[in-house]
Amino acid sequence: MAALALIGEDLQKGDFTFTAGWLTLVMFFAVGTVPFRPWQTGALCAAITLIYAFLQTSTQSLPEGLPTARLIFLGIVSLLCITMSAALYRSRVAQFLALIELRRTLRERFSNQMRTARPRDVSVMSAEERFIDDARRIVEDHIDDSSFDVKTFAEALNMSPRQLQRKLRALKGQRPTDFVRLMRLQRGAQLLEQHAGSVSEIAYSVGFSYPEYFSKCFRELYGRPPSAYA
Repeated sequence: MAALALIGEDLQKGDFTFTAGWLTLVMFFAVGTVPFRPWQTGALCAAITLIYAFLQTSTQSLPEGLPTARLIFLGIVSLLCITMSAALYRSRVAQFLALIELRRTLRERFSNQMRTARPRDVSVMSAEERFIDDARRIVEDHIDDSSFDVKTFAEALNMSPRQLQRKLRALKGQRPTDFVRLMRLQRGAQLLEQHAGSVSEIAYSVGFSYPEYFSKCFRELYGRPPSAYA
């Protein structure tokens, strides 16, 4: 049975499910005994049109002398060989079905990816957190400078000593001098644990002018003398 007979049979049965949804009207023209007739099915003719839009793009791609039927759909002109074998016809239909299924799968996958896609999580730092971060960085930069005082600290933060005092009390419950001393002691504890030097050497390296004062403050904070770490 030739493809032309199968086309008519399939159209009459109307059992085609491979429509793209937006295919609504196909004008079927045939050569020979098949008369002109508009098919408002959007099924087989639409499918064959798309098959040959991909696989047969010009008359040169068909063997010479074969009768052809022309399917015209929304300005797309493609060619259908009406004397192709039934097996080839069914093969082309199967190819189209596979293509439609592939496109549907890819469309769903892309749609799901777009629904679930989101930018990377961004860590947003508040103004208060940014201020404390800047304050710690400035103290760390001057950790070994025993002359680093509240005035220098405030200037580095572009504020007055009074503003710095109010800000640190509100955010940390500390005076600027307490904030600086705590960071010096914490750095000293790190160096002591790493056996980076004697108690006196470490006291000087974290900005204490007197090792005795460093030891006193250290004991008050940690409950044991720095010599216990050295």
